[in-house]
Amino acid sequence: MKDEKDNNIPLTDGGDTPIPLKEDDNFNTPDNFIQSLKLSQGHKSCTDTLLNLFCWFFSIVVWSLIGLIVYYNIYEENEIRLKKCIISLVFYYIVNIILQYYSPTFKYLLNKDELSFQAKMAEIFQKKPEVILKNKKYHYKRELLRSNDDEGDVYSRAFRVWNKDEESMKYKSFRDVSGLLVLNCGKSKKIRKAYVELEIKLEINFADAISYYDYEKAKTNFYNREKHSDAYNQLYEEITIKGLNDHYLLRIMDKDPCTISTYWFMFFTLITLGQIYKIYFSTFCIHKKFTIRKLISTRYDLGDPVYGQKYEPMNPQISINNLKFGYEPNKYIYTDKLYNPNIPSQYELKNSKKYENKIPNYQIYNGINGAIVKDNPDFKNLNDNNGTPYDDENRFVSGNLNSAGSEQKHSQLEDKDDILE
Repeated sequence: MKDEKDNNIPLTDGGDTPIPLKEDDNFNTPDNFIQSLKLSQGHKSCTDTLLNLFCWFFSIVVWSLIGLIVYYNIYEENEIRLKKCIISLVFYYIVNIILQYYSPTFKYLLNKDELSFQAKMAEIFQKKPEVILKNKKYHYKRELLRSNDDEGDVYSRAFRVWNKDEESMKYKSFRDVSGLLVLNCGKSKKIRKAYVELEIKLEINFADAISYYDYEKAKTNFYNREKHSDAYNQLYEEITIKGLNDHYLLRIMDKDPCTISTYWFMFFTLITLGQIYKIYFSTFCIHKKFTIRKLISTRYDLGDPVYGQKYEPMNPQISINNLKFGYEPNKYIYTDKLYNPNIPSQYELKNSKKYENKIPNYQIYNGINGAIVKDNPDFKNLNDNNGTPYDDENRFVSGNLNSAGSEQKHSQLEDKDDILE
């Protein structure tokens, strides 16, 4: 308990307490690990930096206009210039508030979690990935209407009737292979941090070629079943983890400063001091980028010991000020005990070989007793296909898939409000 207090590591909630791993004497010394530590820290994106510059610009303009209004009202009493300054102030003030609420700081504050850093990471590692095939479809329907004038003419009007179908792809197991997450929060009271601004990137992929074969087969079957289900069909896929945000604000101290909240941010923003509050907020935070990686297998149990040598170096772990923690296997491995798929046949294994280049080959730093998984910029993630339509050959296409095989024009029809059946 003394080590936890000295290293500023809070107790976690419920049954999510990490398991301290055996200390490695060389954990902090190899050059390759020092390199990986630098790579793992992460920096804010160019978009966030540019948005912050705009916020500063508009804040300075607002402060300047307030100063001019005070000057013209007290010293010169120039009503024309005073009115121009007030009109300009209203415009810049509104734009400044809009920019502040789009800033990363407000996004992190909205996603401030009550769980501690360790407990929240356990929850994220345990979340199940989903592969959902969807069909958003519609057809046109006519209705007869009578005009409200004295003549009472009858006319027809067309409107779209929407419907949707979806199917979740079944799989045997998934395994989190996110690897080691390293935080250096500072032990000195002057630089000690209270929160982690965690920026998450998500990668969901298949563990083997037969799983990718099943995925392509599921898409083809779904297309063949749905392509004639309505006049117009928009077939697409959604590969995601429900309830996972891309930004989190997580505490790494037992003490939670009361001034770190959305209410205080909104108050300082309304009095034009949002940028000053951001500086104050940043003194409590360390920014961290981390990639959550999930592997799916449709036929095999990835928790089987046969996969241990391959995936154990990439088991989820965290390190805070060189104190490492691991998690129980049930926090990052899931196996559906009720789903018993068929053993792949020789025909399926043969046809799945063409998908071997789709399976990620992860590279890691310091693979002994924990590893930081390296990003591969040349690899196309499975969840990059989110929301992209496809046809019967699983080629990604754009536009509607018309069940009649030809484009029907409804430009002469007047659309009414869309309804959902």
